[in-house]
Amino acid sequence: NAPCPCGSGRKFKRCHGDPAARARLGA
Repeated sequence: NAPCPCGSGRKFKRCHGDPAARARLGA
């Protein structure tokens, strides 16, 4: 449950930790 590295301040799981969000991020 680390903070998301994208800089939003949200938890990773609630931000770019989501598979669909990772696809948008390009990871």
